[in-house]
Amino acid sequence: MKIPIFLIFQFFGIISAWASKALEDGKVTAAEGLELVVALAGVLGVEPEFSVSDYILPPASPPDVL
Repeated sequence: MKIPIFLIFQFFGIISAWASKALEDGKVTAAEGLELVVALAGVLGVEPEFSVSDYILPPASPPDVL
């Protein structure tokens, strides 16, 4: 698959702008990561679809009291 040079520059521009904004506080949140994925998917012309129901953990049991 050949990737046009213009597409590569768009990727670098999006990642650079995202990183300068997302890393201001020194950490990356899930919402910020999602913003990056959505922006990159837009450049590729695909619709991102997310399913988190498979990754929900059961409630933790309360700790034993000594």
